[in-house]
Amino acid sequence: MRPAQVPEPPSQARPLHLRLAVQVDGAALEVLSADLVDESLEPARQVVGPWVYELREGGETVWVGTMADPTTERGIARPREYEHPYRPGSRGDFIVRVPIGQDSVRRPVEIRVYKLTGPIPANLDELKRLVASGESTYLHRIGTIEDRALRRHRDWARVEAALGPVKRDH
Repeated sequence: MRPAQVPEPPSQARPLHLRLAVQVDGAALEVLSADLVDESLEPARQVVGPWVYELREGGETVWVGTMADPTTERGIARPREYEHPYRPGSRGDFIVRVPIGQDSVRRPVEIRVYKLTGPIPANLDELKRLVASGESTYLHRIGTIEDRALRRHRDWARVEAALGPVKRDH
């Protein structure tokens, strides 16, 4: 008779990422939902749009991602039209995906959202240097999702619980 196999507890080193649904309205950012996804997150290989988000942990940039402009309202092409109509707006929703680990729940975390108002960098390394410099006239900060806002969000306790027991520094 074989002994019953006890399932292994989740590895504390497993790759995870945080999925935030965010709404932008002018210069205001609001987190609509926060979920922890139990899979790794591959770094972007190219710049996909003029909007940029940056994850900062403990005051350092640890992740940069890009997206299309979420405030652009796109329509549906009519018969015999070859392009979709679009118009600029001030409000939109988007998804931010950033890697997260147990250290992330102990250190201050913030997410900064920017819009490129000039030429889009040719590659991600160039964009990362632009974000790190923080001094570009082409990089306009839309807003920041601060650590305290994330921790007060109704979903954050569920995110912490999914990470498992955390040894708190005193």
